Amino acid sequence: MKRKIFISLIIAIILISVVEGLLILEFSSNISLIKDEVIIEYGNTYNPNLKELIDLSENSFINLDKIIIENNIENEKDKVYPAVGEYEISVYYKKKILKQKVRIVDTIAPELSIKDVEIPANTDLAAYNFKELINVSDLSEVKDYEMNLNNVNASLGGEYVAKVAVEDIYSNKVEKEFKITIKEKEKEEIVDNSDSKENKINTNATKTNTNKNTKDNTNKSKSNSNIINNTNTPKKIEKNDKPKNTGETISQPTTTITRCTNNNNHGMDVGNSNKWYATKDEAIADYKNKRAYWGELWESYKIEKDEYLKECPYRL
Repeated sequence: MKRKIFISLIIAIILISVVEGLLILEFSSNISLIKDEVIIEYGNTYNPNLKELIDLSENSFINLDKIIIENNIENEKDKVYPAVGEYEISVYYKKKILKQKVRIVDTIAPELSIKDVEIPANTDLAAYNFKELINVSDLSEVKDYEMNLNNVNASLGGEYVAKVAVEDIYSNKVEKEFKITIKEKEKEEIVDNSDSKENKINTNATKTNTNKNTKDNTNKSKSNSNIINNTNTPKKIEKNDKPKNTGETISQPTTTITRCTNNNNHGMDVGNSNKWYATKDEAIADYKNKRAYWGELWESYKIEKDEYLKECPYRL
């Protein structure tokens, strides 16, 4: 009797062990990862532990000592994070292998800034070095910048809005607006000291119009003897002045000359005036008279420069 009981106990233990083994085998086959695939942004690292891979609350039967995690993600050369690409993490539990796919991606556009700039008018924008104004930052390699200057007129002064765009090798693109100021050269006042007849005519014409009435009244009050007042001093003639000949004529004043009464004893020849004078004051009066006469012709634009310089006496 005892022997039968002993054999029954052994059989029961064997059956329990078998059932337990079957249950463990069944649960083991149901082990799964929390995520079969994860996506990591470029610049970050990924080194998950068991709790991040498997939900242990639903797999409490797991013998943690039997779990092996294999991570084949390596950092990019000279960097502390992996390169863009696809990787794999393997989880081994007894005879079961679980694999998680890891994708490293770059989805972030470059950081871009650009300064406003002031450019002289008529600058060749195609040849201008805008690159020195641009500051770009990105973890990935960046392509050359693209400039949009369609709204900028380099020949016309003013402020314009331009655009610059930068893209990395993973097609992440950023665009920024900036201001271009086209500055025209300041116009310099040009002083023309050349022998310009037209400029001098305009200048003298203005002066003549201003003093016209005054001169007319002065001339009307002159003596019928046509002798111009000795105190009337002609206008100083500038070297480049060229009055215009209007075609009008002015009668040359008549000077009464007193013939020599001193037996021609003047101590000198007739001189360049071709006239004899009884006294020094008479010679001076005649000189001033002629100066005033030719000066009047010059100021009223009735003679040219050459005629004035030829006929008007310049010294006693």
